[in-house]
Order: sequence, then C-alpha cells, then structure tokens
Amino acid sequence: MAFTKNQYDVVLIQPPAEVIIEQYDKPNYPAIGIAYVGNYLEKNESITPVLIDARLSRFTLDETVDETVALRPKIVGISAMTHMIHTTAKLAGRIKKEISDIIIVLGGVHGTFLPERTLNEFSVFDFIVIGEGEIAFSKLVRSLFDSQDYQSIKGVCFRENGQIINNQLGETPDKLDELGEPGWHLYDQDVMKQYCTLLPVVSQRGCPFRCNFCSRPYGSKVRKRSSDLVAHEIKRNIENYGDSLIEFYDETFALNKNNLKLLCNEFKKNNMEFKYIC
Repeated sequence: MAFTKNQYDVVLIQPPAEVIIEQYDKPNYPAIGIAYVGNYLEKNESITPVLIDARLSRFTLDETVDETVALRPKIVGISAMTHMIHTTAKLAGRIKKEISDIIIVLGGVHGTFLPERTLNEFSVFDFIVIGEGEIAFSKLVRSLFDSQDYQSIKGVCFRENGQIINNQLGETPDKLDELGEPGWHLYDQDVMKQYCTLLPVVSQRGCPFRCNFCSRPYGSKVRKRSSDLVAHEIKRNIENYGDSLIEFYDETFALNKNNLKLLCNEFKKNNMEFKYIC
C-alpha cells in the first residue's frame, strides 16, 4: 500500500466482505465514517492515522489482516454495521494474534445500539464508541497514549473489573462545522485513484421524523454544515480525484428548501458543475 510512513500508531478499518453478495461489498466510494473520525483525530490531537477500506481496496480478510499488521499500530478502530459484526470480530481476533498488546475499538451502528451485548458476545473488542465517534474516539486515543483516565469519556463503553461500564452517547456539537470534513487524504491514494468514482458528502446530520422502522443514528435534531464549506469540499474533491458524481448522505437532503437554496447558490457562485444523487 502507498502510505508515507511504514508505521502508524492508529489504523482505522472498514472491514472486508468475506463473500461478495451485493454492490455494497465492492463499492466505488470510500467509507465516510472512518474518514470523519480519522480527520478529526489528526486535526485535534495531531495524531495521523491510516485508513483502510477493505471493501474499496478489494481486500480479502487475510489481506486486511496482513496490511494492518504491517503498519504495526497500537490502536485499531473498526467500524461495523450488524451484518459485518462477525467478520469484524474475526478480523480483530486475527490482528490480536499477531499483535498481542494491541487495543481494538469498535465503532458504528451495531456497537452503538447493542454495546453491552456486543462486549459480552465478543471478548476481542476492548472498547466500543457509541454514536458519533469523532470526539469520543479522539479523546479515548489521547487518554490511552498519555496513560490518562478514560472512564469518564462520554460515548465510550468498556469492561472494568468484570463489569461493563456504558457512558452512553458521546458529544455531538450543535455546529456541525466543528467536526471538519472527511479525511480522504488518509486513504491509500493509489486505491482511491483506481476504484473511487463517487465521493460521499454530508451537509447535515439528523432527521426530524420518528419512523419506527428507522434507527435514526444521528438523532432527531437536524444539524447542518455551512453551505460555503460544503461547496468548497466538493470542489476540492473534484479537483483532487476527478469525480464529477457526488452522493449526499443526508437523511433528508431536500427537506429544508432554504438550506438547499443556499447550497445551490454556493455551487453557482463557484461555477461548479457536477452530477449528484441523494
């Protein structure tokens, strides 16, 4: 893989699909969750992680283990939805066999909604970050590296003397701009150039509706990013990666018409032309 260094203290992983079943197992876009977490960690704690999207890289489980172990990290964070959790546990176990003192942190939807059950079911996970992980993960990493107390960090679930401590949801700033943007530069750029033809963008988090079939992972309060920051992010993405297809990951992209007009005005002001889906 093409990274600037041979060793990184923190590696963030989007786990592989052991069996290719659907298009999401071989995507043409990188995982945005670990990209946000990685960028926030770098900007706020001056710790530069490496991001490995095993699905985008077309890695097998063995290849993902080998690539991770080769970087000799001290902390590995893995994001998983429910259908990924068994593969994720297998991946974590394999990494721990190679690096016995490594710390494995689970993030993502599955751990968020079932933190205690997940720690009881999978001993290989040392911590679970609950909810939006940027702030909680960064604080946890800093506390672990500095041998400080992590027990009061909001959004962290862990074992202590045989008991599971659940600090509930982590911090979520009202102004979404505070979280920055995805750190696409932390990925292997050769992989990005080879497989990435679409880049996801988030202009807001949260949904005001309460549909009983939906997990609403970002809550019911809608928090939006500044329109100019979103426009500049998309413009840089197109310049850096040549992608003219953008996907907005907002849960309700067009619900607030005034916000949508502000965004479109920014696109027009910057002479931006691109296709998007939402």
